[in-house]
Amino acid sequence: LVLQDFRSGRSPILVATDVAARGLDVEDVKFVINFDYPNNSEDYVHRIGRTGRSHATGTAYTFFTPQNAKQASDLIAVLKEANQIISPKLLELADNFRGGRGGGGRRWGRNRGGGFRNNSLSPRRSRSRSRDRDRSRRDRDHDRDRDRRRRSRSSSSSRSRSRS
Repeated sequence: LVLQDFRSGRSPILVATDVAARGLDVEDVKFVINFDYPNNSEDYVHRIGRTGRSHATGTAYTFFTPQNAKQASDLIAVLKEANQIISPKLLELADNFRGGRGGGGRRWGRNRGGGFRNNSLSPRRSRSRSRDRDRSRRDRDHDRDRDRRRRSRSSSSSRSRSRS
């Protein structure tokens, strides 16, 4: 019922968990607001992908904090691939994490410092990143092909109507 209300426009806002990141094909989503950054970039791409259906555009906002520093490089890669503007603060966070100079920023009035360990060369992590990237491409290609089929069907039906 909640999803039906959202799809119909009767309810303009849907608050959902990660379950909504995949499998929901709702047209005309203008905004996605991520309260947190997911554990991997593949899930992030699926979350924000709710705004880009059928060649539509939308805006995604994501709360990204120093506690997410280990994922900063992955987020930068996703943003670069999508030709998006990358915040200098995000670049700095990624650089600090990679360089092992320590982390943290101030939050709730206390300094939460500490060094980060660079594990970006781990083979398992590297394979995981490649797999995430491949899945993201596959999903994007699948969406593109589906949209082409829809356009093809609609243009062929309009051509057959115009011949009559």
